[in-house]
Amino acid sequence: MTSDELRLRLVEDSDTHRYGEIMLDPRTRHFNGRLQEVRLLPDGAAVIMRQREGEARGEKINWCIADRTTDRMVGHIQLFDLVGSNVTEAKVDYAVHPDSRGRGVLTEALQVVVTWAFRPRSEEGRANDASP
Repeated sequence: MTSDELRLRLVEDSDTHRYGEIMLDPRTRHFNGRLQEVRLLPDGAAVIMRQREGEARGEKINWCIADRTTDRMVGHIQLFDLVGSNVTEAKVDYAVHPDSRGRGVLTEALQVVVTWAFRPRSEEGRANDASP
């Protein structure tokens, strides 16, 4: 999925170093404080593994927020809490690399995800197709 400046794509092993920088950043750690199991992950590889496990269980969908020109990771966004009694609901989690903050990265990425989430599945979105 793309926007003017960004490409949302699968998280790749090559994102490990940048992911580690995001997760070890003091500001990111402060806002992840309520999630001790996330705070204790030692590096980007462990974060990616945790995400993949959640995806395999159908609990979350993860995207790398990448610069559209360079494909360099500038952040991460996910929908989570996808299982349960209300399949029309999800929560959003995100983090932006310290060198990419203040540029509107998250606002642009959220617009892409929300547009996708409300697009019908028949149009490769997440929403259920409307009944006739």
